[in-house]
Amino acid sequence: MSREVWEAILRAPASDPVKANWPAVVTYSEYFSWPPERRSAAPRSLRDIPRDYRWQLSNAIALLFGYMLAVTYVFKLIPLYAGYQGRGSLRDIAALYLSRFHILSANLNSVALGPAPLIFALTFGGILLILALEVLLVRGILASCARYSSYSAPGPRPSSSARCY
Repeated sequence: MSREVWEAILRAPASDPVKANWPAVVTYSEYFSWPPERRSAAPRSLRDIPRDYRWQLSNAIALLFGYMLAVTYVFKLIPLYAGYQGRGSLRDIAALYLSRFHILSANLNSVALGPAPLIFALTFGGILLILALEVLLVRGILASCARYSSYSAPGPRPSSSARCY
């Protein structure tokens, strides 16, 4: 989702199911209850979204990608390459890493192109880098929220977390 789409969702009316999942949006019934001058300001605010936002990913997508990458390595790729065929629940994967780590490592050594310690070290290093980038991204989001001084969209002013893209 681009930053442009994120901003547009916050500025345009949406259906009731969207409001149930995203309380910051304005429903169509709320929108049509506004006075005409306020309703006419909504399309103008959509046109005021900077065009360069079209090419910027929203921060939520970047956070999600980092999370998915880390979880995929720990929960799927390493266990599957090591021959694990059980469920991928948190409890089962934790038991795999904690009580059967030597079996996991031995199986991984036999099928992987590199030694298991190298694979674990690179995975751990990658996850640390992802965590560092996610922390920096969240700090940037919070800093931009703190600097966000005015809201130009028509309708009720959204909560602080809703304004942050």
